[in-house]
Amino acid sequence: RMQGPIYKQQVDQKIAQEAQSPQPSNAVAGAPIVTPYGWGSGITRRITHHPPESKEYVDYTCVYFGMDGGVTFDLHVSGVQGSCEATDQWAANVASTAGKISISNVSN
Repeated sequence: RMQGPIYKQQVDQKIAQEAQSPQPSNAVAGAPIVTPYGWGSGITRRITHHPPESKEYVDYTCVYFGMDGGVTFDLHVSGVQGSCEATDQWAANVASTAGKISISNVSN
């Protein structure tokens, strides 16, 4: 509980930094979409790639910042095709698992 407000401030700073992070050359990044979760926040960005002498394509980057049970984590995924639903579920699973980690079961 004591870490919560401090961690929220750190996450807000990370979100602001992520929103301004440079994207690959020959690509156009869409506006970041921030999604709050009970365990943290996720940022999704649509990236349209314009490679020279090749057809353009679209993928997504997803970044998650979370804390559960006093355990913090940052997850970064890029090159996601279609939508970020599967990575959203993966991040939720990580959050659920992170909250259960302790010194006695960390090797599991």
